[in-house]
Amino acid sequence: MTNQPQGSDYWWSGQPGTVWQSNARSIFNSLKQANIRPVVSIRNVDNGWNPSWALQLNPPRTGEDWHEWWEQVFATVYWLNVRNDYRVDDWEIHNEPDNRDQGWGGTRADYFELVKVAKDAIDFVYQTYLPDRTYRIHGPKTVGGSNWPASALQKIPNYFDTVNVHNYDADISNYTRKVRGWMNGTVRANSQLWVGEWGTYNISYGDLSLALNLIKNLIRGSQPGDNYIDGSHIFCLYDWGKPAGAEGLLGDGGKRRAGYYALRMGIRDLQGGKATFFPITNSSDLMAVASLDASKNVYLLVVNDRATSYTVNADISELIKTGNGTVREFSSKTMDEVVGSLRPKGGNASFAVPGNSAILIKFDRQN
Repeated sequence: MTNQPQGSDYWWSGQPGTVWQSNARSIFNSLKQANIRPVVSIRNVDNGWNPSWALQLNPPRTGEDWHEWWEQVFATVYWLNVRNDYRVDDWEIHNEPDNRDQGWGGTRADYFELVKVAKDAIDFVYQTYLPDRTYRIHGPKTVGGSNWPASALQKIPNYFDTVNVHNYDADISNYTRKVRGWMNGTVRANSQLWVGEWGTYNISYGDLSLALNLIKNLIRGSQPGDNYIDGSHIFCLYDWGKPAGAEGLLGDGGKRRAGYYALRMGIRDLQGGKATFFPITNSSDLMAVASLDASKNVYLLVVNDRATSYTVNADISELIKTGNGTVREFSSKTMDEVVGSLRPKGGNASFAVPGNSAILIKFDRQN
């Protein structure tokens, strides 16, 4: 946690001198200072099947093996929250246990036992040292399309409280609805559903089409009912560090790629649990969402992922009649920048949406 090989917590990820220099202690301290809520994955063996000595415990088989796993979980949670007050209260048990490449060597039933023992260790830390703190266990952290969540909801529903899956589909809503269907009728029916990984690991975030689809998936995950996503982590924020590896939202030296600006535009409209409204569009090329913030300002976001340009006449009279509108554009020419202003008349606003672009308008009720 403090003294890593080659001076980096990511020493295993890339060539020396090319990866971020520092340790887990500085990561968690920085997250706490920035009021960022981390979710930590605890696993016995990593995706490189390391450390090699732990392979004999993957999966645990004897009583001593299970004691070793319990102690590891206890020590991790204790170090982060008792020995150090880093406020880590969200826990994942392994990562993609249904994906052999991620390092889990046991069966589905073995994984369920791993979760049970981990929960016992986490419970002990909080009940003994942090009785007033609430924590969450995310499970089962599986690959997109997996049926493991259905089994986990039947076999170990009381050993996790947040359903968390991965989904790299171009349209995340199909699998989201399937998982929601599995949750219905179980004790987790009203629990939060997170997408612990989405985005891409094989296409550059500099790709404009991919970037526009990020906004569309943000809109899909904000729809009420079975499409709704309570929390998510996009993968990956930074370049992975290996030759020909995944390119993140941020490149070398903090270079911001198109996907970064697309995500930022979507966040402007949708972050923070705003009330959302879904206008009906008369073209399948367009996807739209409106939202209302705490000050009753109205946001209107329209995505056009086709080459054809459109002139949109938006009726938002049910939300606002007038008010100064600030227009932002995301496109190959303009990356989430202000490009003009617009004042609706009687709740109607007309504006252009260029081909392969997104337009976000914030209507200020106070003006």
